[in-house]
This record gives sequence, C-alpha cells and structure tokens, in this order.
Amino acid sequence: MFDKKFKIEVIFLFLKSKDILNKIVPQKTKTYLYKMRLNVKKTSIVLVILISVIVVCTVILNVFISNKLKATLAELPNHIIVNYDAISSNIWLRKFSVKHPVIVVKGQTTDKTLLKTEAEAFNLEGFSIWKYLLEEKIDIKTIDLSNSVSEMFYNFNLQEDSYQKEATTGLKNDFVIHNVIFNEANILTKNIENDSIIFSISKLNSTVKELKFNKGVFVYDSFTVGGNNLFLAVNKFENLNISEFNISNKTMAFINVDLFTKYSKSQLSSILEQERDHVKVNFKEIRLQALDLNFNNGFSLSSKSSEINLPNIEIFRNKLLPDDFKTKPLYSKLLRDLNFKLNIDELKINDGQISYFEKVNNDNKKPGTIRFNNLNAEINNLGNVNTQTPVNITVDALFMEDSNCHIDWNFEVADTTDAFVFKADLKNLNASKINQFIEPNLKVKLKGELQQTYFSVYGNNNISNTDLKIKYDDFEVSVLKENGKEKRKLLSTLVNWFVLNNTNYNDDNFRYGKAENIMRHKNKSVFNYVWINVKQGLLSAMTGSEKRD
Repeated sequence: MFDKKFKIEVIFLFLKSKDILNKIVPQKTKTYLYKMRLNVKKTSIVLVILISVIVVCTVILNVFISNKLKATLAELPNHIIVNYDAISSNIWLRKFSVKHPVIVVKGQTTDKTLLKTEAEAFNLEGFSIWKYLLEEKIDIKTIDLSNSVSEMFYNFNLQEDSYQKEATTGLKNDFVIHNVIFNEANILTKNIENDSIIFSISKLNSTVKELKFNKGVFVYDSFTVGGNNLFLAVNKFENLNISEFNISNKTMAFINVDLFTKYSKSQLSSILEQERDHVKVNFKEIRLQALDLNFNNGFSLSSKSSEINLPNIEIFRNKLLPDDFKTKPLYSKLLRDLNFKLNIDELKINDGQISYFEKVNNDNKKPGTIRFNNLNAEINNLGNVNTQTPVNITVDALFMEDSNCHIDWNFEVADTTDAFVFKADLKNLNASKINQFIEPNLKVKLKGELQQTYFSVYGNNNISNTDLKIKYDDFEVSVLKENGKEKRKLLSTLVNWFVLNNTNYNDDNFRYGKAENIMRHKNKSVFNYVWINVKQGLLSAMTGSEKRD
C-alpha cells in the first residue's frame, strides 16, 4: 500500500519526535511518572489482597456464626428439640436465617409434647455480634417468623406457673428484641389427655415492640395482634367463636362474637345433674377505645370508652332439673373478686335483644318467655379500680314487645355488704303479654292494662326493701289448676275480691305498695332477687291500703 521510501520517512519522524520529547520533558517528571505508575500497581495489589482477606474473613465469620448458632441450638435442654433445613448468616447485614425450622418442646416431667411449631422461615436481623461474643448480651433489631403452624398441648393437671417455667427454662441470657413479627401464623391448642381442641386461630399477624427478657420476666412496650376464626372452649359446656379481631395496647375490636352451649337443649338436660343455663349469645361488634392493656406485673385492662353493638342473648333454663345450690355472688362481689384489674369508664350497649326461656312443666308447651328488645344501656365506672365510686347502670328497652322500660341501677364495689339500689319505670304493659311466663311458673293468668309501674329495690346480699306504685285499669286475676289450663273459679273470685280492679278513683290514679325484709335466696341470681321484691310490692299495692305516704 505504501512504498518503501514512505515507510522509512515515517520511522525517521517517530525517532526524531521521541528524541524531541526526551529533550522537552524533564528527567524529574519522568521519574515521578514512573514512581506513580509503580505506586498504582502496588496499591492495586494491596487492594486485591485486602479484598481477598475480607472476603475470606467474611466467609469464615459467616461459617463461624452459623456454626455458633447451630452449637447454641444443639446445647438447648433435652426437652427442646430444634430441626431445620439450613442456617445462613450475613455479618455485614447482621442477618441470620433459618430455613424451615421445626421446634418441639416436651414436658420435663411427662416427656409428652407440649409444643410443635413449623415455619417457612425464621429471620433474625440487626444482631449485635460483638455484644454477644464479648459481653454475652443479646440485642436484636427484628425477629420475623413467617407462615408458621403451631400445635400446642395443654395439661390441665399442671398449674399456670408451670407453663411459664417450661417456657423460660433454658433461657440463660437476658435479651432485648426491638421488633418481633409473626406473619400468617396458625395456632391449634389441644387437651393433652383427650386430644380435644381447646383453642385455635388462623391467619394471626402480630408485632411486639421492645420485647425484653430480664431476670426471668418478659416485658414489652407495645404490641398489635389480629387474626381470624378464633375458637375457644370456655369450659366443658360452652364454646366461643370470633370471626375477626384486632388488638393493641390502645384499641381492641372483635367482630361477630358467638358464645354458645355446644349441646342442644335436650342433650344438655340429659347430661346435667343440676340446673344450668343453655346459652346462645351473639355480639356483632365489641370495641374498646383509649385502651391501656398491660401484662407487666399482672394483667390489667383499662378503657375510656367501649361499646357492644347489636347483642342478641338467648338463655334457656330447665327448671325440672334439681336446683343448683351454689351461692350466686352479686355483681359487686364478682367485680371485687376478679383476679385482674379492670376499669372501663364508659360502656355502651346498642340495640340489643335479650330473651329468657324457662321450662317448668314436663309437656310440649312452649317455655315461659321474657323478652327485652331495642335495648340500649350505659354502664359507668365498670371495674374494681375506682371502688369508692359507684357503678352506674342505665337501661332503656322495649319489654315484651310494646312496653317501654327504664332502669337505673347502682352499687359500690368496695362495699362488702353488696348494697345496691335498683329502680325501674314500666309503661303501658298489657298484662296478657306476661302470661306466657307467669302461667307456667305461677299458675296465674292476668288480664288488664298496667299503665305505669314504678318500683325501687334497696338491698344488700342478705335483705331488701321495696317501694312500688302502680296505675292500672280493668285488672283481673285467674288462678289456674295444676295442669295450667282450667280456671279455679272460687279461688279466682276470692283473689279478685281482694285485688282492686283499677286505680281510677285515687287522686293521682296510683296505688302504693311496700315490701320489707325480703330475704335473698343466695343460690339464685340477682334478677330473682329483684323479682321476689317486685312480686311482694305488687301484692301489697293491689291488696293493701289505697295510698301510702
């Protein structure tokens, strides 16, 4: 392409330019450039060596930490067994993972399985290695357990504190975990003796902040927990279902709560040795706001504002069964004897229904029934904290479908005499409406209009007095035979001779009654106590003097 002469000229020019460059660039500069190239080369070699050392050390440390974790798990007490597919660690991210962990905890004395947990993964982040290696202090940013399935076995023969000891046995070091997270957990608890389900829950999501184990005690700063399909066997007769719930140390919400007897009415009667309520209860929603929920130093629950929406309560009792002679405490004593602290400033019950059915005859007739519809109530100072301040209960409801009823009820929890005041105002009650209850119970049939009834019961755990006034019209009593069908004419005539037909001739159209020294049947409920007071007050008003001061 190029001739020979041209090539020679190019080579000559190159040699000449090199000679000129050597003359122009000082020798010192050439020396500096040479040293700089040498330093760069040395630095590169050092960096390569350093990076290689870091990589090797990282691998060694990761292997060391993984082996240390494996050794720690292997040193757990014999009743705690941990299996897994793999353990990995990253010291730079301070992250450790256990793939597919399976944990089994057995009883130290019985050797029976108490807990079995299997998860997709267990992740630990932000673990302070140096604190652990040098100071044996455990400080962890986050623990995350994903998609776990836990099966627990409960032994009713062991005390609660035994389970706490089992849970904390083997925890040699105090620790702090800043975030504990459970994602999509499923829990099943069974009776260790008969394998029956005691408790279950699905899709549990939970976060605990600042969980600390210090001197054998767990404490925390805050938590949230929520889940679906909670089931609890409350006792051998009743079960509890909750469709959805969300709880934190500030709020609590339960959606579609069902408490029910797990047997039918006939099945329950066949296995009982004495009277017991058959219950069917549904709360569409329960909410507690401004909540202070605390497990430190014993359990306590405090709420500024709470509500129960659309409760529907059905209670059936078979009175043909032998009486239950156990003492029934009044509500003040029940609150006073709670084994935890409870303080609810205001509890509202919205649009509720209560139905009570009582079977007293061994026939196919419908049981006697009492109903309250459109029930709205407010309870103030419910609990056992501010015991010197009365618990105040106000209720407005529709009694037996068409009679307006208002109730005021108060008592002091601190008062060991269990003194209370129960006041009620009942308007426009057609007497025939309560025949379905009093006919089978009292063998009495009523006719007429109870236009207005006021009564006040002043009582304690032993004795009570009642003031009552009533306005009624065209009132008639029919006393029935034992079969509950036929009228006892002579006795009915005598009763009606003593019972005034109406109150229209009084100046204020009211008759007044008073019942004194009514003894409480302590094996019966507070509502039975109120009933026997009202019954005596009615008898006094209808058969006694026309008016009282």
